[in-house]
Formats: sequence, structure tokens, C-alpha cells
Amino acid sequence: MLTDKLFLRKVSKALDEKDFELALCKRRIELLEAEFDRLQRIKRRRVEPDLNTQFANIESIRAA
Repeated sequence: MLTDKLFLRKVSKALDEKDFELALCKRRIELLEAEFDRLQRIKRRRVEPDLNTQFANIESIRAA
């Protein structure tokens, strides 16, 4: 059986590795969410209508 000091050292090392992996995963999630939000805004941009297109040709001017 492992001694108490060795056991505690191994448990501590395992917890440190898990904490580091968790921190990396959280950081990656934050970056992906920021990129997702940036891409969502681009797709949802409102298209402004061109107000001059209604009277762009001569037929529509004569009809008016």
C-alpha cells in the first residue's frame, strides 16, 4: 500500500492536472462563443433598401 505522503502527492497531482484541463476547456468555450456571437451578428444585419430604385427607370417616372 502507498504511504500517506505519496498517496496525497499523487492525488494532488491528479487534481492539478484536472484543474488545468478544465481551465483550458473553459477558455476554449469562451473563444468559441465569442466567435459564434461575431458570426451571428454578421448574418442578422438588416439590409437597407435603396430608396432611389423606385424611380430608376423612365417607365416608372411616366407612370407616376
